Amino acid sequence: MSQTDRKEICGATFFYQRILSLHLLLCTIHIATLLSTTPAFAHGAERGLVMLLPTNYYLIGGGLAVFLSFMMLAVVPNRLFSEITHKTVAIAPSLGIPKAPVSFLAFLLLAICVLAGFFSVHDPLSNPLPLVIWTAWWVGLTLAHAIFGNLWPWLNPWTGVLSALRKVTGSELGRKPIFNLPKRIGYIPSILQFSFFTWFELVSIAPEDPPRLASAVLCYWLFNFIAIVLFGQSDWMKRGEPFSVFFRMIGMFSPLRLIETETGRKIALSWPGARCLTAEPLPLSGTIFILLTLGTASFDGFAETFTWLGFIDVNPWNFRAVAVLCCPIRWGFLLLPLSWRFCFTPASRQGFCWRVEPSGKTCNSSPDG
Repeated sequence: MSQTDRKEICGATFFYQRILSLHLLLCTIHIATLLSTTPAFAHGAERGLVMLLPTNYYLIGGGLAVFLSFMMLAVVPNRLFSEITHKTVAIAPSLGIPKAPVSFLAFLLLAICVLAGFFSVHDPLSNPLPLVIWTAWWVGLTLAHAIFGNLWPWLNPWTGVLSALRKVTGSELGRKPIFNLPKRIGYIPSILQFSFFTWFELVSIAPEDPPRLASAVLCYWLFNFIAIVLFGQSDWMKRGEPFSVFFRMIGMFSPLRLIETETGRKIALSWPGARCLTAEPLPLSGTIFILLTLGTASFDGFAETFTWLGFIDVNPWNFRAVAVLCCPIRWGFLLLPLSWRFCFTPASRQGFCWRVEPSGKTCNSSPDG
């Protein structure tokens, strides 16, 4: 090995150690900040219509984040970027928390909230069910997955119940499928269920109404419980239950992961999103599921802007009946995910061409070929 190569390796290793040290420092500061916070007044179920900061701040901040991300990809050498993304640093032993007891506690909490939705007060600001579902679970748990990794195997409300039923009955309930889930249907069950979920969230007249929400949660739990019994928990949670797929996808961007070492399993610190580079390629239905989540999340935010309200001719200071807004929201809900699909296809095809023919020649092949 030449002296120049040694210098490059030493320089890359030093830079990479500095990056990991900075990353660990930022995580420590973030955790310390969370632990030192104090209570504050906030609205948990209903969201504010007008942003509390000037819109330009949001636009400039978002634009700079995207610009700096692309600049980093353009400036950092491929070799160094490859080394950084494949490096992991063990920081703590694995906690080894069993999944079944935690999942059963999550089921009990869900059952209490559903009962509160049916029999407690019908005010969504006083009933705990809307707060738990739309704030703690849909927003808070999604952010927790992005920080700590895939927590859904512990927090889903089916694993603990199935484990308890197996111990009581002595059967293999949920482990051995009664029917095999056909491989050719791919992620279609997840696509359909996630579509119904987002339709209920965005288009339904009153998604925060406790009895209506409790009925939806109960139907969702029963449907997936029956599907797990029929098709087996492993296969159905991998392709059929949408939030197992969604949280697994979000967890891949976490800087924390579990690794196997000579002394056992460890919690390791890695580059955020590094696992996306080594994940198995998704089939077409899996790609459509990801585009569906991106499109519906984009429309969820876009539907709150003055641009959208002006497009559908609604005065934000004088709202008409909510039912009047359902029709344009339906069209927006359907069209925005489709627009993501039409943008993704040519972008991925062009990226494939650049990878195959970096000289810039015309490429007629497709990524599937």
